[in-house]
Amino acid sequence: MATDIGSPPRFFHMPRFQHQAPRQLFYKRPDFAQQQAMQQLTFDGKRMRKAVNRKTIDYNPSVIRYLENRLWQRDHRDFRAIQPDAACFNDLVPPVGMLNNPMNAVTTKFVRTSTNKVKCPVFVVRWTPEGRRLVTGASSGEFTLWNGLTFNFETILQAHDSPVRAMTWSHNDMWMLTADHGGYVKYWQSNMNNVKMFQAHKEAIREARSIPNLPFSVVNPSLLLRLHCQGPVYRGLPSVFSVLIYFSLCCSMLMSLIIDTCMCVYFHIFLNKVFTFLYILRLL
Repeated sequence: MATDIGSPPRFFHMPRFQHQAPRQLFYKRPDFAQQQAMQQLTFDGKRMRKAVNRKTIDYNPSVIRYLENRLWQRDHRDFRAIQPDAACFNDLVPPVGMLNNPMNAVTTKFVRTSTNKVKCPVFVVRWTPEGRRLVTGASSGEFTLWNGLTFNFETILQAHDSPVRAMTWSHNDMWMLTADHGGYVKYWQSNMNNVKMFQAHKEAIREARSIPNLPFSVVNPSLLLRLHCQGPVYRGLPSVFSVLIYFSLCCSMLMSLIIDTCMCVYFHIFLNKVFTFLYILRLL
């Protein structure tokens, strides 16, 4: 049996390679993922924390509306009644704009709680004259400046060595006076720059007020009232003087103190410890 022997079958093999994208040659640090997570954090105060959406209480539209309405509103007869509808939100004005309706000043909705970094008692709270920030005086002698719209922490300042007990602004909104538990009084500018410090009392100062005609007065628990004045205020008074008045609780009479040989200052002392400036009498 004859066998037809031909050429063997041709062998053809084409390997099938998978398509691979070109590799990007770069060095990936092992802490790259951690750095990406840190980039999503923002610096708030002195601690690294995540950025949050703060609830803002913007009262500027209400103040602007009040200033606009004050041009044509004579008194309560021209006031517009606010309807209980969401469309009347734009007509809201501050409580000073509706003095005939005291219920407008009743606060019934909780807004926010803000705590200092170092938890300590806060003895005094004052708004800045422009109303954008809030200044607090703590028992540690520090000033904390808060944002008046979002109520977040802005800055902190070591102002006194003892607890801050009193804080008041002058009538021209240029000076701030603070008093502490040690009897020291400090003058501050609006940018929180300390320009003057002196010891007004040897005891703790509980309150400080700005008088329209005289710069400041401070009161301590020993019923000692002292007025501090700088600059010529009345004719016959020296440019820099200090009035010292001491009285007892059982006294309700007029009391006087001679500053120099020609001037006498009179104060009326009530039993409820209300100080009323009466007049200045020229002595003959």
